[in-house]
Amino acid sequence: MNNNNEFGDYFDIHNLYINKFRQARFYAVQWLNEDLILNSQVNQFFPLRNKQSNLQNSLFINFNQAYNAAKKYCLENSIIAKQSNLIIVPASYDFIFERIILLYGIIKEI
Repeated sequence: MNNNNEFGDYFDIHNLYINKFRQARFYAVQWLNEDLILNSQVNQFFPLRNKQSNLQNSLFINFNQAYNAAKKYCLENSIIAKQSNLIIVPASYDFIFERIILLYGIIKEI
């Protein structure tokens, strides 16, 4: 587990309260208060609903992968991580609409 919290506190998606209502399967790095998520393959942010940006590269299977991608983005763009507007959020993928869904709500563990 990563004890740093530059991008939000560590959480395990499998233990989230929100899973009672909507299944979180992945982690994503979001630009806070924006509809932008990090694509780790090109190390850039894209609009959440942009189908051309290959958003599957914006989903991470564990918190540490998302954390490392956010950290890499900050390092390569000379951004101080603790002062960045990046946050790690639970996510899912909607295969019907072919888009990522960011899940908001109570992040407490059950």
